[in-house]
Amino acid sequence: MLGAYRTLLALLVVTQHLAGAHVLGAYAVFGFYCISGYLMTTVMSQSYGYSVKGVGRYLLNRFLRIYPLYWLSAFVSIILILTFSASATRAFHPDIYLPQDTLDTLRNTFIFFPQLESPRLTPPAWALTVELFFYLLIGVGLSRNKAITATWFVSSVAYHLFAAINSYGWDEIYFTVWAASLPFSTGAMIYHFRDFLVRAVAIFPKALYVPILLFIALPTNWWFASLGGYVRDIGFYINYLICALTISYLVSGSLPIAWFKHIDKKIGDLSYPIYLFHYQIGFLAMNGIAYLGFTISRGDVTLVLVSIPLIIFVAWLVVRWIEQPIMRVRERIKKGES
Repeated sequence: MLGAYRTLLALLVVTQHLAGAHVLGAYAVFGFYCISGYLMTTVMSQSYGYSVKGVGRYLLNRFLRIYPLYWLSAFVSIILILTFSASATRAFHPDIYLPQDTLDTLRNTFIFFPQLESPRLTPPAWALTVELFFYLLIGVGLSRNKAITATWFVSSVAYHLFAAINSYGWDEIYFTVWAASLPFSTGAMIYHFRDFLVRAVAIFPKALYVPILLFIALPTNWWFASLGGYVRDIGFYINYLICALTISYLVSGSLPIAWFKHIDKKIGDLSYPIYLFHYQIGFLAMNGIAYLGFTISRGDVTLVLVSIPLIIFVAWLVVRWIEQPIMRVRERIKKGES
C-alpha cells in the first residue's frame, strides 16, 4: 500500500496548493521524503549495490525518473504563459513566468532551487531539488549500513533540536535540505531496522492499524494543531512521526490482499505526475470555469473539487503514454541490461 499512500500524499499537496488548506501540503511532503529515503536505500542495497557501475546505473535511473516528466511539465507551463500571458499565470501562482536570463534558464532546466528561486515553471520543483540532493548522497553510501544510517539520523535529529532551541523559522525546519535530512534518514532507518519494526507493529490489529493512523490520528493532529496554532511546530513533528509509523507498517509485508500489490503500484505511479502537473491543470480548470461564466479563483474549494478528477485523468494519460515506455527502459537499466 506504499504506492497508494504516496498518491494520497500527492493529493494532499494538491489540496493545499489549490485551496490553501493550511500546511497540509508541507505535512505531506515530509511523508514523501520519508518514503523516498526508504525506497532509495532499498534499491541501492538490493538492486544496484555500491560499485561504480551500480551507482552509475542508479543515477541514470533516477535521471530518467525525474527529468523527462519534469521537462514536460515545464513545457506545459511555457505553453500556458504564451497562450494566456505571464500576468495571468502569475496571478494564479507568482512563480510561473518565463526565465529572464541564462541563470534562470539553467535553474529551470536542471531543477536547482535551493532557496525557492523564481521563476519556477513547475512551482513545486523546489522539493525536487531536495530529492535530487539526497538521491545523490544515498547513491554514494549515506545509508549504506546501519551504523552510517544511525549516525545520519542522529545528526538530523540534532539539527532539528538545535533549530527548536534557537527558534528557527519555518524555512529552516521545512524548506532546506538540512531540514529534509530528518525524514530521508528516517526512511533509511526504516529499511535497516525493518525486522524490528515488523515485530513492533505486529502488536496492533492489522486491519485497523493504517485506518487508525490515516483517518483518525492524522486528521486529529491537523485539527488540534490548527486550533492551537502549532501547525508549524509541534503538530508538524507529530505528523512526521505518524507518517513514519504508517510507512513502517506498510513496508512490513502485511498487505491484507495479495493481489492489491499490483493495483497499489499502478496507483503509486500516478503520484509524480499529479505532483508535477496540478498547478497547470488547476489553472486551466479555473479558466475553463470562467469561460462558462462562473467566477472562481485559487483558494476556492470548488477549484479543488473540479480539478482533482482532471488532474488524476491527466496523470493517468501521462503514465500510460509517456511514463510507461520510460519505465521499461529504466527496468532494463536496473537489471543491468544494455
